[in-house]
Amino acid sequence: MNPSSNSAGLSSTLSSLKNLIALSNDVLSVTPSPPTLNTNLIQCPFSPHHLIPPHALFLHHLRCPSSPRPLPDLTHSLTYPQTLHNSPSDQLSFYLHSLSNFFYRDCPAVVSFSPADALTRTATLTLPAFLSLECADTDTHSNLIPLSHHAPILPSHYFSIARELQAWNDFPTTFSNSVLRAISGLGIANEHHLMDWIIANSPRYGVVVDTAMQQHMFLLCCLCLKSIIREASVSTESQNAHVICPVSNQALTWLAYQVSILYGAANGKGFVLNFLKHCITVGASVLLLFPLEDQGASKHESKNLDKESVDMKDVKPAAPVAEKKNSILNRKIFVSQVAAAVAALHERSLFEQKIKGFWFSQQPSNYQLYVLFPLHNLSISLS
Repeated sequence: MNPSSNSAGLSSTLSSLKNLIALSNDVLSVTPSPPTLNTNLIQCPFSPHHLIPPHALFLHHLRCPSSPRPLPDLTHSLTYPQTLHNSPSDQLSFYLHSLSNFFYRDCPAVVSFSPADALTRTATLTLPAFLSLECADTDTHSNLIPLSHHAPILPSHYFSIARELQAWNDFPTTFSNSVLRAISGLGIANEHHLMDWIIANSPRYGVVVDTAMQQHMFLLCCLCLKSIIREASVSTESQNAHVICPVSNQALTWLAYQVSILYGAANGKGFVLNFLKHCITVGASVLLLFPLEDQGASKHESKNLDKESVDMKDVKPAAPVAEKKNSILNRKIFVSQVAAAVAALHERSLFEQKIKGFWFSQQPSNYQLYVLFPLHNLSISLS
């Protein structure tokens, strides 16, 4: 036997092994970490040592001793927590008008909220036709029928999806076939896996939100995701490697414009882009042939499915169980809810200006505190 041929074969084998190891490391680098005891805790924006549950982060960041000036609970004057489940009008002006003046017990008169006065006259809400299509109470509403079967996504495709998402620096105008399949999986993903991202990542864009604001924002996100899923369900029939998706781009642009009310234009666009990346990753994970999630957690979640859902033992790997109650496709959205959500962004933006004005301005007098935060039984000890 020729020693030179053995040497060449050995070199080829070693080279293949090195390439395989490098590819495995790349896949592991984009694989979500398994759940840990601290998965549901969020780091306080003022102290890395403070790990807070999502629902408590907003109040903690107001009271945190590491903040510029600890504040009491200032949420009693906010109206958007009430409009979350009670949105009587589809007119934005209806909700903004209530911000113009506030009445408080123990307050000698009406407290003027002058920025809101201008807001009532200038703020508008335009709902494009492709978004009206997704609202349950419009004449153009059309139910999106979910796919009866979702083809599984191989780990190699999951890796290619992750690489494609990493390359996005702007709202995409085209989607690959792999991304389109991931978007179709997004329609049956658990909303909980999407909603938590908002409250956990909002501090990165300059604002800590409470759970009511989180739900208002998620409603707007779901409205846009419905239109994106609708377009993707049609585009998956294309044989092209990349498919132009103009509606998705317009939906993302509309959503970025709305959240920029709270975050500003640049941060708002970054927020929407990264939220989209997270959503597509979740959709891909739902359809992944070999699930990445902790098996114990999956078993626990399966017990919480309603009794009419299919038994897990009867489900084939290529057909993930659709969570009937908590999926985007099963959520009904009304125009009045959209108006209330946009008004909530305006109100939260005004509230954020007051908070930061108090934190980073000179020490205010008692009268200035009362004007800034005209709340019942407000008392702040000044040094």
